[in-house]
Amino acid sequence: SEVYKPAYVDGHLTRLNAFFEFLKTIEVIETSPLATIPTGKKHQAEREHVPAETVIKCFEYLTIERRAVLALWRFAGLRREEPRYLTRSCVDLEKRRLTVFSPKTEHTGHDKRVVPIGDVLFPILEEYLKGFKGDVLFPSLISNGALDTAFRKAGVSWRRRAQNLRVSCENDWLEQRIPAHVVAKWLGHTTSVQAKHYAIVLDSYFEEVTGRK
Repeated sequence: SEVYKPAYVDGHLTRLNAFFEFLKTIEVIETSPLATIPTGKKHQAEREHVPAETVIKCFEYLTIERRAVLALWRFAGLRREEPRYLTRSCVDLEKRRLTVFSPKTEHTGHDKRVVPIGDVLFPILEEYLKGFKGDVLFPSLISNGALDTAFRKAGVSWRRRAQNLRVSCENDWLEQRIPAHVVAKWLGHTTSVQAKHYAIVLDSYFEEVTGRK
């Protein structure tokens, strides 16, 4: 028999749990048959904050297209696949806003959201669009090989690459005192999901209170 990795099994259990929770909301069932099975614990243990400086080190070793995708993950909080759905019309450099389409949340009626284009992401998108011809901005994502090479040359590394960049973006915005419900809206989930799967107690919070690094 085939043996599946824990993260693979956990992902399927999480999706099944979400399905059964939906059935509860429309009163098809009263309780989820998977309610007693814990999921997500392994991923929670692997959450880590990737500093902006760590990601910027990698930019030197990536093409402008790959640099833009990495920046979208880290500085706009996009899910791994979401850059593939961006078109030219999604980027408003004048208002510094980005419209993101998400098939993952389409079934909930939230198929798109608008996120800010911050100071690090703005010049990268501006440079990329200057030489871009076409409509779909990123038909393919960064390969693991390209990331491995960039990480090795930059002397950096982190686990769960795209997901932890998204986590780090969310925590940056929370640290900037942007209201949690606003940050959750930008990331495309709820504040309960934010608290359970994204928010990290950063050292900077301790430093702010104690005055010590």
